[in-house]
Amino acid sequence: MLDHEMKSVEFCHRGYKVYQEEDTRNVYLKRKGHIIAKMPCRRPLDEESLRVRVDCYIELLKICEMIEEKKLRDRKEKARGTKKKEKEKAIDNYAPKRKKSDEVLTYFSM
Repeated sequence: MLDHEMKSVEFCHRGYKVYQEEDTRNVYLKRKGHIIAKMPCRRPLDEESLRVRVDCYIELLKICEMIEEKKLRDRKEKARGTKKKEKEKAIDNYAPKRKKSDEVLTYFSM
């Protein structure tokens, strides 16, 4: 879709350009000249409502990016084999170490 064809309300918010077309009422988020998101709307929104909606969507994008980064890190660690070593260390730390004095106490308590 070409920019000059858009009949829209536009403003800049948190580094994103926000457009709402007047005819289709879709909301577009643009960054660095690329459309990042298209959100359908049923009615034209005022600037404050658009800001709230854009804030929520940006937070959602950040959460999705964090999840993708974590999945990528886990895949890399799994390929290197460090994940298995960490699990073994966690199991070793979890299991209580028994001393001879503990064995003697359990023997006499029977």
